[in-house]
Amino acid sequence: MAHEFQREDLRRETLEDSRLPCKRNPPFVFAHFPDSWEMAPDGDGWAFMPRMKCMRLEPGVNGIRGESYDAVRPQLFFANLRAEGWIIIDSDEAVVYHDEDGELVTGERGYLGSRPCRHGKVYCSVWDRPIVSGRGRRARVDWKTKKDTAGFNEWKLMLVATGVIPRPSEAGLNELIRVQTRRARRQAGKAGDNKYLQDLVAKESERLDAMIKARADLYAAAPKKRRGKSKRKGLEKEVLDLE
Repeated sequence: MAHEFQREDLRRETLEDSRLPCKRNPPFVFAHFPDSWEMAPDGDGWAFMPRMKCMRLEPGVNGIRGESYDAVRPQLFFANLRAEGWIIIDSDEAVVYHDEDGELVTGERGYLGSRPCRHGKVYCSVWDRPIVSGRGRRARVDWKTKKDTAGFNEWKLMLVATGVIPRPSEAGLNELIRVQTRRARRQAGKAGDNKYLQDLVAKESERLDAMIKARADLYAAAPKKRRGKSKRKGLEKEVLDLE
């Protein structure tokens, strides 16, 4: 199900008293390792989603060159990551998908933006919704509560649907299911008459069932083969069992 969210101009100039009470940070890029997946809620159901790692582009670290956060040159860093098998989702090339009048449409390119903070600017994604609490030196920024997680998940699924990120391997999914099976069994052994733990077991079991179904949808079982004897010369031949 497409998720509707509003894009914000993260590069707009604001007054000094509107600056976020946090430290500046370097820009970043999202990256995915092929066997790193998770089962997460998707609208009314569940779906396998690629895990994204936020790679900070800090000048002077990991071969990243540049004189400032605004002028980083991460080409060597990216080359090393790709050599290790990572998939780099470049912000300049990535398209953000969003919902418009009930239709999933292509938005602008680029998920990376910035907001002014006390000592420069803080880099963030278009799905980040900062909340400021407190005043003065006690002021803090909460980046998690209002984060548009549904919109972010929608984008990740579209990366898979469009082939930017290949679908997970069957072996990788089997390992995820084995881990989830052990987790569900451990929780079931601890539940007893505890209502909270019983609900937790039900949720873990629901996730496991969803993972098994999603694997079946991605990798339908190959038709079994049976060997039958030919009526001529007694030769054997392979016959596909389509039942």
